[in-house]
Amino acid sequence: MPSKDEIHNYPTTHPKIKEWLLKLTPNSQRDYIRQIIDFERESKQTLEQLLSQLNTSHNPTLILNEIRTLIISTNANKTNSIQILSYYAIASFFKYYGYRLPENPIKHQEPDQNKRKYTKPELQSLHQFLPQPLEQLFTTIGSDSGLRGEHIIQLTWDHIQYDYNNRTDSIYLQFEPRFRKGRKKVGYTFIGTRSRQLLNNCIEAKIVRTQPHAKLFPFQLKNIRQIVTRAKAKARLDPNIPPLHGLRYTFKAALESTTPTIDSNHQKMLMGHFNDTQSKTYADREITILRNEYERAYHQIDYLNNAPDTTQQLSTKQTEQQDIITKLNQRLQNLENTLAQRTNDDFIQRVNQLLDQATHEQRMQFYEKIMKNLLTEPNASKLIQWTKAPTITTPQENKPKPIE
Repeated sequence: MPSKDEIHNYPTTHPKIKEWLLKLTPNSQRDYIRQIIDFERESKQTLEQLLSQLNTSHNPTLILNEIRTLIISTNANKTNSIQILSYYAIASFFKYYGYRLPENPIKHQEPDQNKRKYTKPELQSLHQFLPQPLEQLFTTIGSDSGLRGEHIIQLTWDHIQYDYNNRTDSIYLQFEPRFRKGRKKVGYTFIGTRSRQLLNNCIEAKIVRTQPHAKLFPFQLKNIRQIVTRAKAKARLDPNIPPLHGLRYTFKAALESTTPTIDSNHQKMLMGHFNDTQSKTYADREITILRNEYERAYHQIDYLNNAPDTTQQLSTKQTEQQDIITKLNQRLQNLENTLAQRTNDDFIQRVNQLLDQATHEQRMQFYEKIMKNLLTEPNASKLIQWTKAPTITTPQENKPKPIE
């Protein structure tokens, strides 16, 4: 297995590899370089030498078939996932320079069907053997969001800052576009109440920093994997549960268990199972919809909620009751408005009738009384309109003008 220094320094001495790597994400670069170094050591040939043979050959197809055979024989004793990753990395390199390797005969094997998710009691038991707050935060974010371990490790304060400071419900994880390229994409996902509570505790204890670009977790992926594996063993949990990926299985199962069913496309967006076209044309405009779907599923996601079905029933009942209250309030408001309108109209009509029957002196006395009390009346605007409507003249104004 190549060391970190070997992986880091490899592109500097291989210019063709370095150029190709520029189009890949940092995670893909590390994974691919590791496979290429292993391949070159065991095959005793470099990819740049093979590329040179292709460039000078009169029959590139023959050379490509030979490269395929060389890859398969070199990786014969490796795991299925490593065989596929190695072939994919090498094929990507040659594709960049205009050569397409034949289809890989090694097909992906479905993972052991015994591998499964954590149940909620198992997650609760696991946390009892994770005494450090950051370890609990890591696993809670994993089950709350469905993120892969390699992406949780890269979380920074910038990814959670906006919703943490401006909302009280779920927190949208604002990953940069680079996280949505390559084979393993980050979903348009969230973290919920449990993660927020643990974040609050970690911030108060000053073990999570809230400065821009500050990483949430100081450890490496292999270290947290070992920590969770040890906690699993102490809790005597099923060894078929993958220590970190089991958290992702748990999240996926929660989405699938929610009723009414969450739209399959929304599930894919939350999990990161989408192609680049979808991510560019669909996801950025639908965060509100995805948040609603996530909130609807959270009673299933929350590992401390041991009665999610009951919680959903209560939530549904509460929503129905709130809808009824809203409708009743609206009807009451409409009735009040109608009654007020009728009362105002009747009042004005009655006043007009009295004024028609009143003498000039009675009209003036009534007008003066209205003007004194106008500002204290609840229907002042109506009365103002009324006071402007009639023209009340005095006898002096009715005198004829003098002849000039």
